[in-house]
Amino acid sequence: MSHITYNSKWHCSLCIDSRQGGRDENQDSCGYKETPFGFLVVVCDGMGGSPAGANASILAVQSIIQEVDKAAQAQTPSVVLKNAIIATNELLRRTIKEHRELMGMGTTCVAALFSTNKVTVAHVGDSRLYQFRNGKQLFKTADHSVVGEMVRRGEITEEEARRAENSNVITRSLGISDVVDVEMDILNIKPDDLIVLCTDGVWGMISEKELTDSLCKTEQIATLLPGLLNRIELIGKNKPEGKYD
Repeated sequence: MSHITYNSKWHCSLCIDSRQGGRDENQDSCGYKETPFGFLVVVCDGMGGSPAGANASILAVQSIIQEVDKAAQAQTPSVVLKNAIIATNELLRRTIKEHRELMGMGTTCVAALFSTNKVTVAHVGDSRLYQFRNGKQLFKTADHSVVGEMVRRGEITEEEARRAENSNVITRSLGISDVVDVEMDILNIKPDDLIVLCTDGVWGMISEKELTDSLCKTEQIATLLPGLLNRIELIGKNKPEGKYD
């Protein structure tokens, strides 16, 4: 996806940047829409060989947006977003059964629904949402992964988890099982808060401090984001195998 900027009527400014990196294809997908419940942003990272991974992430983003947009307005944003992701998992499972060539496809998901002074967050897998304020990290979603569980048990550090060979082994995803466990959070937000949704292709390449320092400078996010992605691409290109996300 090329560089995109967008200003929402919910007083959010959006900037998107997605790149193929050193892989054969970009299996990440992103979508956004003004909905009756707020401004919705969805990021998915596909899994499975081509064409399964790319199809899973594209289908998931489209489905979540459609499900939220058509939901009954008597429901809370949290219920609407969670139900949308559950319905999307059911769609992926049906699609796999109807198209056997897509067997094994799945995707991570992180979604944010912005309303007045709050953001409802839902995630499955290791795609993340960060909240930054005044140059400091206030919140980060908990990875549904083998190393993420080890970090929470105090067995390894965040940096050790990021560098681990099995850092990409996730414990939850969409499309892999008939039942999906969606983790939900509701955050209070203030003007000038920075909310970042990203895949492991971003946070897996640099340390938490480097990520925070890169995104919390005084420049506009529309300038900072391409700079961060350029830096990540440079790191990836210098890897011996050249295969970076």
